[in-house]
Amino acid sequence: MSKESNPQRIILSGVHLNLDERSITFEADQQPVAKVSLAPEGVIFETIPPANLPTVPAETIEEIAEIAASVAEPPEERRETEPRTVLPGKLKTKPREGKPDRRGNPTAWARFAAHIDGEDEAHLYSATFHRHTAKIALTLDRNDSLTIEGYAHPSSDPARKRLDTFSVINLIAYPGKPER
Repeated sequence: MSKESNPQRIILSGVHLNLDERSITFEADQQPVAKVSLAPEGVIFETIPPANLPTVPAETIEEIAEIAASVAEPPEERRETEPRTVLPGKLKTKPREGKPDRRGNPTAWARFAAHIDGEDEAHLYSATFHRHTAKIALTLDRNDSLTIEGYAHPSSDPARKRLDTFSVINLIAYPGKPER
């Protein structure tokens, strides 16, 4: 493969996935410039000649990349994830089927009274069980003791008419849990 002395690069403005055609189209200034397709004979890459698109010299792209790398935050500082919380407590209602989550997976929900260190009374949550925990939750009954893991979300209602919510992503202990 020969190396050009002064390669020009095109700045993309969009990438479009077409599941029916099984293709990806790359655009610059809302004009298609390249297409990758999956075909029976293999992967096909086609370039589409751009009409009057601005280009940027490779040296400029490299300078921009160096500047961006020098001011970029380290990955561990860049992504701050909410810490998982583990809560022991009891179900105050029998879990019921909930609405599917945004990916269409089933959920279940119930009221859950959690024991929180430093609080005199149990903290009542509206708990939503996600992924594999939804199926397990539907087998549980009112007053069953559980230890749940997930994310707490305080209610934004100052009058406290709405309960705080808790997204359950793991059931650590529950009645009938098989032993390993």
